[in-house]
Amino acid sequence: MVFLDSAMHNKSIWPVKYIIPVILLGLALSSCNTTKKLPPDTYLLTKNQVVIKEKLDNKSDLAYKLSTLYRQEPNSNWLFFIPREWFYRSAPQGQDSSAVNQAQSQKRIAEPPSIYSDSLTMLTAKDMQAYLNYKGYLRAKVIPQRDPHHKKMHVSYYALPGKRFVMDTLTFHSSDPAVDSLLQVAKPASLYKPNAPLDLSLFEQEKQRITDYLRNNGYAEFYQTQIGDLELDTFQVSGHANVYFTVYPPFGDSLNQQFFIGDVNVYQDYSVDRSNIVSDTTIAGLRFFLSERGFIVDAASLRRAISLRPGELYNQSNFNKTNDLLSELGIFRFVRIKSTPDPLEKNTINLTIQLTPNYLLEFNASLEVNYANRTNSPTPNLFGLSLSPGILHRNFLGGAELFTSSLSAGVEMAPGKIGKDDFWNTVDLRADFDLSIPQFIDYLGLSRALARIRMGKDNSLIGKKFYRNLRQKADTHIGLGYNYLLIFNWYSYNLLNVSYGYELQPSRFERYQINHFAINYLIPDAKPDFQLRLAENGFLARSFGQQVFVSLLFRGVDYTRRSKVSLRGLSGYLNTNLEVAGIEVLGINKLYNAIANKSSSFRLRDTIEFSQYVKFELDLRFQKQQPADRVFAGRFNIGAAQPFGFTSDVPYVKQFFVGGANSMRAWAPRGLGPGGYNDTLSLDIKNNFRLFQTGDFKLEMNLEYRFPIFSWFKGAIFTDVGNIWTFERDDERRASQFRFTKKIDENFVYYPFYKQLAVAGGMGLRVDLSYFIFRFDVGMKLRYPYPDPNLPPGEVAPESAFWNDFKQLNTSDFGFNFGLGFPF
Repeated sequence: MVFLDSAMHNKSIWPVKYIIPVILLGLALSSCNTTKKLPPDTYLLTKNQVVIKEKLDNKSDLAYKLSTLYRQEPNSNWLFFIPREWFYRSAPQGQDSSAVNQAQSQKRIAEPPSIYSDSLTMLTAKDMQAYLNYKGYLRAKVIPQRDPHHKKMHVSYYALPGKRFVMDTLTFHSSDPAVDSLLQVAKPASLYKPNAPLDLSLFEQEKQRITDYLRNNGYAEFYQTQIGDLELDTFQVSGHANVYFTVYPPFGDSLNQQFFIGDVNVYQDYSVDRSNIVSDTTIAGLRFFLSERGFIVDAASLRRAISLRPGELYNQSNFNKTNDLLSELGIFRFVRIKSTPDPLEKNTINLTIQLTPNYLLEFNASLEVNYANRTNSPTPNLFGLSLSPGILHRNFLGGAELFTSSLSAGVEMAPGKIGKDDFWNTVDLRADFDLSIPQFIDYLGLSRALARIRMGKDNSLIGKKFYRNLRQKADTHIGLGYNYLLIFNWYSYNLLNVSYGYELQPSRFERYQINHFAINYLIPDAKPDFQLRLAENGFLARSFGQQVFVSLLFRGVDYTRRSKVSLRGLSGYLNTNLEVAGIEVLGINKLYNAIANKSSSFRLRDTIEFSQYVKFELDLRFQKQQPADRVFAGRFNIGAAQPFGFTSDVPYVKQFFVGGANSMRAWAPRGLGPGGYNDTLSLDIKNNFRLFQTGDFKLEMNLEYRFPIFSWFKGAIFTDVGNIWTFERDDERRASQFRFTKKIDENFVYYPFYKQLAVAGGMGLRVDLSYFIFRFDVGMKLRYPYPDPNLPPGEVAPESAFWNDFKQLNTSDFGFNFGLGFPF
């Protein structure tokens, strides 16, 4: 992602005189009467609504669900207020090429007029009534009311749900005694609860639950089709319903067959004719058929992945688990588990696991090209090139361990400076190696020890379920990385990373990343121009030195959770990250000082400090899907970092910043804040790639409305609110400290944090190619985190002094951003 600023630095912009004519033109177009061309006795459908006058607990949700059943919808608007049917009516009808091309262009954003249909209205009412019956309103009625006016039709659907029936008794029955016995055991866990509101839509879920329960108890050939239709009896008690489930035996038989597992045969290098098999061996009841390649994956790894054993009662969950775990090993391209009845034993089912190996080695490479326009800068236009080759080994140690290595070399150069000293701008070199082991290897037995620490009568410190998931589903990761970054005439650094931890995905909606052991070694080197900045900023100088971040027992945990899309189209995203460094070294240091009666801090070569800090960040997001492919999205992001022990400031690379294509889009990265501090560098656009403002605390909120324009093109309107702050007072950056109250000191006003929130607004254009989304956003500075600097010193500024003067806008008030994907 690239942050751009325009070349027209001093030229004022008067958006009002351009915006007003556009709005007037849009209103004129929307006022065009599209009903003039309608045939006689036809109407344009302009509005649907659901009306429920009865008092219900779930009235709002019920009305929303009914509104999704419309068989006919009014036309939508293009760019909010221009009716799309207007484009349909105004498309040229000629046969010449220009007319045809114009027509095709207009058809991309046009919609045929939504001509009112009475038959579709009646079908909609019928669908709504059926839905209400399904939700337990067995006496419901839906009455449509039409309101024609000037060739336009407004339809109101009056829903009369009546009293909702509640569950009375639940009965399971099967003519097969063994199955009937199991049904009675499964009955307490039913989704249908006595005295709960009747909901017939649960029937499919209940059928699936019964099917799963029976298949997990040996009935491998039981299917949902053997469950009869739901039967209701509403005549016993008024407003109550008795519910009956009947499970039938298979066609042509009086009993369901319960199966035990017979042979379990595993082919690691499967071929259809099996001619490549040269030997076989049996381990823990599993019979492995081997080709000349032998055990492609060691037997221990396969046994852990296979949950099916001879002699056990057939269990569908174990069958599915085996299929999933074998696929997750990554070494097999295809995994098939075939079940066949034993020809001699009627109650036995034999399983054949057919595994087709994937390629052990995979080579990949990617090439990225970017371009940045930095007019008025000493290096006006930057051309970037990055090459990233990589190697993947799917069975590195013979136990389906996944080893990935990637190298990356990137440069940025100024084509206009060929042959000059400042031709090169940036060099970025990276090397990352990761070994993923498909099992949980408990680091120093810490997880087992924590699971044994009791928290009350029935709970442990990390929870039994979480520890069980760790043992069964976690992968162990060992990582090594190196990064060298050089920004010519500014600074460079070398960063070495070593880590050991786990990745756990309990479900497709949750993911944990836990790091126990980690070492990060940072060696920065400030160039003369940047050294001048360090001399002026003590906070920056203290946080920019050579440092080692060491964690011996715990480094951090990252938790991500995504929600399902709700009935109303709402979905959410949560990410929390906790990172702690140096606490073990600090403990050892303090113990040494206590024994040796000293007050020293550990260092490497007297110049490299062991940093101690804690950092926390929370990222909350939501999306609201709306009709016609429109989306309302929001994000709330908060983070805090604090040094402790012998460290005075959080390391620079661990501090927070805002600005750029995914943050405060009217400001350059690291160009906003902290607090009410005004970095004079940020006022000159030639410094957009030389900004460095960071802080200990971040607060940011973003709202965005996304809408289609036509074809691949989509638009967005957004607002960004946020800033960063320091926790401690910084006299070199006055007004940077996070405060709750106002303070006047030495003829200077220190404002509370909520008065230092910057506000940006803007619009964006997106090109959605399904796999890639190219984004261009223009953000405008609406509110600064500091008041007008021309105010007299010590005078408390009114709120209007923080807001931009729209009569004096120039291009320094705008930020132009290119990016890939959505900002959040």
